[in-house]
Parts: sequence; structure tokens; C-alpha cells
Amino acid sequence: MGLFHRRPLCLFCFLFLLSSILAISVEHNIRLVAFCAVAIAIFGLVVFALLFQKGRMVLVSIILCCFAVMCGAANTLYRIDAKQTSAVSYVGFRTIEMDVLGVEYTSAYSSTYDVKIRNIDGEKTSIRSLAVFSYPSDYCVGDKIFVNAEIGVNDQSEQLLVASVDSSSPCYLQRFDQDIPTFKLLFAQNGVRVMIDRVKAWLSERIYTLLGDEDGALAKAFLMGDKSGLSTSLIRDFRRTGVSHLFAVSGLHITIIAGVAELLLRKLYVPRAFRGVSLSILAFALLCLAGFSMSAMRSVLMFWIAYVLYLLSEENDSPTTLFVAVAIIIAVFPFAVYEIGLWMSFLATLGLITVYPVFEAKIPRASKQKSVLAFVQKSGRALLLVAIMTVVSTMFLLPISWYVFGELSLVSVIVNVILSPINAVYLLLLLVLLIVGNIPFISTAIAWVLQGLSGAAVGVIEVFSGIDGATVSLRYPFAKYIILAFVVVSCVMLIIKLKRKWLMSIPAVSLVFSFAACVTIYYATQSASGCYYGYGTSEVLRVCEDGALGLVDMTNGRYSPVSDAIADARERGATDVDTIVFTNVTSSHLSSMDYVFRNNLIKRIYVPLIDGEYDNAYKLVEMAQECGIEAELYADGATLVVCRENGALIRLADNQDRQTVAVVIAAD
Repeated sequence: MGLFHRRPLCLFCFLFLLSSILAISVEHNIRLVAFCAVAIAIFGLVVFALLFQKGRMVLVSIILCCFAVMCGAANTLYRIDAKQTSAVSYVGFRTIEMDVLGVEYTSAYSSTYDVKIRNIDGEKTSIRSLAVFSYPSDYCVGDKIFVNAEIGVNDQSEQLLVASVDSSSPCYLQRFDQDIPTFKLLFAQNGVRVMIDRVKAWLSERIYTLLGDEDGALAKAFLMGDKSGLSTSLIRDFRRTGVSHLFAVSGLHITIIAGVAELLLRKLYVPRAFRGVSLSILAFALLCLAGFSMSAMRSVLMFWIAYVLYLLSEENDSPTTLFVAVAIIIAVFPFAVYEIGLWMSFLATLGLITVYPVFEAKIPRASKQKSVLAFVQKSGRALLLVAIMTVVSTMFLLPISWYVFGELSLVSVIVNVILSPINAVYLLLLLVLLIVGNIPFISTAIAWVLQGLSGAAVGVIEVFSGIDGATVSLRYPFAKYIILAFVVVSCVMLIIKLKRKWLMSIPAVSLVFSFAACVTIYYATQSASGCYYGYGTSEVLRVCEDGALGLVDMTNGRYSPVSDAIADARERGATDVDTIVFTNVTSSHLSSMDYVFRNNLIKRIYVPLIDGEYDNAYKLVEMAQECGIEAELYADGATLVVCRENGALIRLADNQDRQTVAVVIAAD
């Protein structure tokens, strides 16, 4: 493909990004040695270039490449490492003052906020952190909190510290002055964030007023990426069908919205320079609504760079624009190197601007004549292109899907083909509704259409997410070798110049067939297995068979190895949990299982009825039902069996069943 052919700036940015990623993957001492080695190499090359004229341009190019590598390493050494080293000194039980910057997660049992710590034990600081409260709370953006909390270090995100606040800790709240004038608000501490939060709240209220609660929650998620109003089961279904990207304000949203705005401005004969400024402001507004997420920032930066080049020369090199945009983000926000959303957006976009155009050019265009046949041809071509875009994006995202999520949706191509046109129409009509929402009849008609589209989208998601085998595990023992070979071959083919560019499809086709063959052989040679997890008094039994997973939780809820058991089961092909049987239910289970239920697809749970713990049992059942999980109650002495009847790997049965594994004793 010749990705870096005649693209020196693209190559330099690539080396900068590569060294930034490698620098966070190795120990500090190794980074320092490598940094010094590159610095010495640069010095030697400079001296050699000054002494000899022959090959000087080649040496200059090599020096610039080494300099890009050194800049990436330095960005990590002196900006990330320094902050992490400083953060370690604050570990422990501290008295802290923090400002709320955003709401990460709230439930009836716990809450988490994105905060800025301003003071630790009387020492002024300015550190991003997560504040995890073990009780429900209703803090708002801009609020100031004074609390005693346990501070730990999180070295995998921009939020260096994690402050854990217990319900018994004394806490003092100072509410943000909501009556402050708008002009003063811009210059107040956290005032810009409060203003953005107000705009988002106003938009949310308007959407709910026009569409109602259920459809409004989906519209808010599509437009602003805010999923707080959606049910856990629906969010999980979107992830299971591989269309969670519809909730991320990224290139898709900006392309649709900015494209329509550009068309309208062209029809009004607005000058090119004014169009560029107007659309840049619109892109920044979308960035604010997205909460300055890294994926949205990447899209907006690419948009701005492309428009600057368009205003200057009407020429734009997409790969260079992409690499420059991401390099700027990493240079300005070094901790963005930990942002999975940024790298997912980067890889998907890289595939769409390099490999996708090759296959798009192979598909013949439909006739320009206005006829039914021509319309059918255009529609078929558009749907086929959506399918190709989905396949290309999925292949480029495969390393992250394997390393981070450990699963891949097999129905994403079909669902994207169906939902992508619906989503584009939905976004446009939603914007029109927000503008003409006060006009009777017209707003009502648009709202009806939007409600019909949202109902159709949810129906498609529920149908395909319920298919057995909708997702496949990528954590098989052999998967890492296949994916590593795929990544290496694909990178080589991207860099070298190919005479026949369609050869880029060979690695993907080879991946599919080799993975399918290995899975078939794996299941043919493996049998059902059980595994025991113990941590002090916390015990979990895991049973796996043909990719099905059943768990028996025998913990007190304070520390549960359930998440570890689920993660390990992915190596045996399990992406769903058929059953979880609890032998005890305490108040600690409510907080620990809250996270497990919301982040894993669990079909059913069995909850014991124990004297004195009825309230906790019913609360756990209610929590499960809110997440779309079937829940059943059982009494002491029930027998646990392994069987695949009614789709369950583990179920409760009478004592005469010959497949008995254990007797469940529900006890304190």
C-alpha cells in the first residue's frame, strides 16, 4: 500500500506514536537506557553528516526519524513518569479537597466521579482522579467535596489517583453557585465545565420533552454519547452486536452533521472561508457535547487540519492528517496514550482511509439514470459498502478486541448494514426536531418517525444479540499467535508498495479460516472442566463445557473472584455466563455484583433465602432483573447439577439426579 511513501511527516508522527506506546510497555530503567542510546546515535549521525557530504540527505532523514523516536520516549519519561512518581507519595488515608468534573457512574449502591484534587493534607495540588464512593450520591459538576479518603495509584489512565470513600467517612459538600451570571461563569473555576454541563442538561431535557423518556434516552445516547438513561441490558446488547460505536461522538457523527451543514451553506452561496470557520465552530461544539473524549478530539482535529489544507490548496492527504492529529493529542495530553477509545478510533479510521478505498473502487457505480432499477442498484451498492467498511474496521480493531475486550461480534456486519442508514437518518431528523420542536404538527410528525426508527433499531439489536454464538472469544490459547501473525503481515503489506492492492484481503481471509479450523479442533479435543478459585474465605467454582460457563459463588461478597473466573473462562471460548449460583448473600454482594452484572452477559442467577438476609436477597434479584438477568430463589439444601437442559449449564435439581456435583449449603 506504500503508507509512508512520499509521506515523511506521516512517518515521523508514526515513529513518535510507536515510541510513546513502547515506552509505557517497558520498565523505567529500560526506557532511560533506550533514550540515551537514541540520543547518542543522533549525535553520531549529526557528526557523520557534517564530516561527509555523500549520503547527507539520507542521514538527515534518519536523524529526523531518530529524533521523532526520542521525542516520543521523552514525552513518556518526563511527563508521565514524573507525575506517576509524584502520585505515589500521596498513597494512604488522606484528607482531600476535590472538585467534581464529571459523573462517571451512579447507582443505588455506589457512585464514581471524575474529579480534580485541589488539596491533600493541606498541600495544594492539581491532580486528576477518580473518586469512588461506596454509597449512592448526587454530586454535580462544579461541586467541591472535603472528605477523608483512601488514596491509591492508577497508572493506566490520566486519572493518576483513585480516592475510595467509605460511607463512614466524614464528608463536607460545598455546592457550586448556580446563580452566578453567565459572563462570570466563564472565568470561574470549573465554570466552562459547568456551562457545558448546563447545555447538555438543556438538550437532554428538550429531547425528553419531545420524544419521551425511553426514546429520549436513546436519542441522547446517539447525539451526545450519554448512555446514562439506557438500561444495562440494552447497552450490553449494543456491545454484543458490535455497534457500540454509534454511541461515540466520532468521525461518523461529525461527517453526517458537518456534511449537511456544508451542503446548506453551499446552497446559500456562503464563501469558502466562512464555511470553514462555521464548520470548525460546529465541530468544537460537538467536541464539548462529547465531554472532550479522545476519539471525538481525534475527529475534530482531523476535521480542522483538513479544512486548513482545503482553504490553502484544496488538497488533503488523509493518512498524514490522521497521524498528525493523533500525534498532537499525545504530545499535548501524554496520558491519552492509555485511552483505548483514541486507539480504536485511530485504527478504524486508518483502515477506512487506506484499505477501504481499494475495495470501493472495485465495485461498479450504478447508472445515473433516474429509474427504479438505478435506485435499487445505488441502494445495493451503498449497503455493500457499509458491509465492507464494517469488515475493514473490524479487522483493524482486532488487536484491541483481543487484548482489551477478549471477544468479537460475529453479527456486527449484518447489524451495521441495517443500522448505519437508520442511524444517519435518525441523527439528521433529530437535529431538525431540536430546531423546529416548537412548531406543532411538524414536530409531532418528526417525533413519530424518530420513535419508529428507534423502535426498529432496538428490535434489530435485541434479535441479533439473543443469537447463541453472536460473539466469539478471542482468548483461546492459540488466538494470540494467529492474531499476532495477522497483525505483522498486515503491517508489512500496508508499508510496502503493492501492485495488486486487493492482496490486502489475504491476511483477513487467512485469519478467518485458520481461526475457525483451530476452534473446531479445540472443541473436538477438549471436554468439560471445572476450576476452583480461592482467596481467603472467598471461593468460586467454575464449570466450562463447549464455551458455556457456570459459576458457584461461595464468597462473603467483600472480595469475589467471579470476574477472574469469567476472564479465565474466555480461554475456553466462553463469552457469556449461563448461570451463577450464590450460596450466600450479604450487603457486600450488592456492590461487588453491581459491576459484574453490568459488564457481563449473564443469563440467570440462583439466590438463596437465608434467615436474616431476605432484604439482601430481594435486592440482588431486583438488581439482576434491572440488568435483564433471570433470577430464581431457592432454599437451603438444594442440589446442584451440571446439565445443558433448557440452555443452562448449571441448575438446581432434586437429590436423585446422578449428575450431582455438590450440595449447595446456604449459610452465613
